[in-house]
Amino acid sequence: MSDTPILSALSRYAERKTLRMHMPGHKGQGLFPLDWLLDATELADTGCLYDDAPPFSDANRLAARAWGVPQAMILAGGATLGIQAMLRYAFGGTENRRLLVDRGSHKSVYHAMAINDLYPTYLYPDCKGRAPFEQIGATFSLELLERTLTEIAPRAVILTSPTYYGTMHDIAAIAKVVHAHNALLCVDEAHGAHLPFCAGFSPAVAQGADMAVCSLHKTLPALTGAALLTFADWIDRAELSRAAATFGSSSPSFLIAASADAARKDAEASVEVFSAHMQALQALRTSLAQSGLATLCADDCASHLADPLRLTVCSTSIGISGSDAAERLNQAGIVVEMSDAAHVVCIVTVADSECDLARIQDAFTALIPEAPRPTPSSPMPIPKIACSPREAWMAASETISTSASLGRISAETVGRYPPGIPIVAPGEMITEKVAAAFAADPSAYPTEIRVLRQNG
Repeated sequence: MSDTPILSALSRYAERKTLRMHMPGHKGQGLFPLDWLLDATELADTGCLYDDAPPFSDANRLAARAWGVPQAMILAGGATLGIQAMLRYAFGGTENRRLLVDRGSHKSVYHAMAINDLYPTYLYPDCKGRAPFEQIGATFSLELLERTLTEIAPRAVILTSPTYYGTMHDIAAIAKVVHAHNALLCVDEAHGAHLPFCAGFSPAVAQGADMAVCSLHKTLPALTGAALLTFADWIDRAELSRAAATFGSSSPSFLIAASADAARKDAEASVEVFSAHMQALQALRTSLAQSGLATLCADDCASHLADPLRLTVCSTSIGISGSDAAERLNQAGIVVEMSDAAHVVCIVTVADSECDLARIQDAFTALIPEAPRPTPSSPMPIPKIACSPREAWMAASETISTSASLGRISAETVGRYPPGIPIVAPGEMITEKVAAAFAADPSAYPTEIRVLRQNG
């Protein structure tokens, strides 16, 4: 065994000659040298990340201008820190603990609900007429949003846009409805850091959201953990910064923060590259579709858009599972971002070349058999809420077999795939339909689940 196993594992992967269709956005091509002398934090010469003073106030001002938003704040704790800060700010000083939640939220949202003692009502996507992408959609109707806001009167709404798969909400239309009900709109746009630099797209706050956070490292050339919190002009910067400092490290990595600054500058200079990639990806989607391989594009997304730089392929449209397709691509020297039972996801960034995109097209085309065999998908069950996420996280729990979980209350988030819509979340009861789904698809779900411990 190596005496530096983590470094050894990273080194082995770095030595593989693979095409990286996954995050981080720099794809191994750094913008500045990593010098140990640069690893400083909170000195008189370097400033404080959480203070509105140079150099961070200058960097934040430049970021706000680049994103086209009133205010911005660089973070070194990823989008997770941004989500925690947004929800802490939204619910600070109010007795209303009701939050309207996009069911497809990242697990950090579920964790933040437990930390802030929030009571969720979930918005499930309306997936009708979107085969073969039913299980990954972000769509829900404005009528449903309006009705739910009227019924529960939440303090805030939190949505995910873009999703891991690249589906996007109409933030401008949603913001109008949310604000008409005197609620705040927070957006987890972790996967959308590139959108301000893609023609025809804009970030959530520029469309009317109150606060949003993006993971710079996911699609821009920044170090892992670099993020940007954007917010409206009426948001109290000092209070939001205080919330971020509460959850973030008191010794944040200035290397990560510096990479965020560098990534912003690089993105501003790469608008033409983004445009070329957008056109090339659309041509690639069209070509694959003509060969029988379904790809997610704007036409599949009904009233909302699709991320122009994400390639989401439904491999079951040609009778191949997503995991099998990912393995075959891996054997061809291409490592994808993720795969699930039915899909493969690739992330394209400015670090990719025209040759890389051509190689991707050839690899996917090689998967196509002579006779496509579409595989239908079934809707996920809607579980019953038994207690709040905080009660579930704080209660004593135990791990049991999923086969014996009927009637128990989940203490964790479980889904077919990590970034997808969970089949059960903390505080929800495992109903007959949920238990049946576990049994029907054992390869997609864990064999064990953590549940609240029963008395006696």
